[in-house]
Amino acid sequence: FNISKSEFADQCYGQGLYSGLRAGDAISRTMICLGDNEDHISYEELVKRARLGFEALHIRHKALWNGYFSTCQLSFGDEELDYVFKFSRYLAKACQGEDSGIVTLGMMPYHWRGASSCAWDEEMVHEAMLVTGNFAESEHFTRQYLRQAPEGYRILREKGLPGVAFTGWNSLLGEFCGHRPVDEWITTFKPMFAIYAVIAIHNEWKYDPSFDAEEYRQIAVDVLKF
Repeated sequence: FNISKSEFADQCYGQGLYSGLRAGDAISRTMICLGDNEDHISYEELVKRARLGFEALHIRHKALWNGYFSTCQLSFGDEELDYVFKFSRYLAKACQGEDSGIVTLGMMPYHWRGASSCAWDEEMVHEAMLVTGNFAESEHFTRQYLRQAPEGYRILREKGLPGVAFTGWNSLLGEFCGHRPVDEWITTFKPMFAIYAVIAIHNEWKYDPSFDAEEYRQIAVDVLKF
């Protein structure tokens, strides 16, 4: 390692994530955070996690994934098919927003337009979470409709329309990323996206015995009004 800390930081867009790095230091382990925005996991949060030490983070990491996969043990009797099943389950969780619950899967590349998600692609992943017993992840997904409802109500009120609607096309953080103005998008271009809220709520109620459907009932009613 033969470059200075300041030179290294400059090459990394001046983020200053290499505090304490000196010329001649050897790196045995490093933590990297990649994304299309700089605020999802802050520098301070990364430092906080790093200070727990590698072993502590590794134990936490293994416990999280073991808990996730232990909800469903299934074999198809075919090695390749078993691999696809397990890998698909991994992708479902790995591509779920920690804060938003949104799953950036489907036909869109992960980092395209801020890690785009589409309601009809997401709902297939949501149901897969449900049938494999991953209720924490599935409910976190369904909750995105509670988070987005205020904006949907506001737009329709301003248009003189009843009920509530949703964009169905969002970034990993839940921000709208369609190619038309959001009010036009949800009222004329993609009104069908709204019905996916009802599908998600119904599926959550159908599979998850702990799901409180009452909290979502008004949203389902108002989607149908729209």
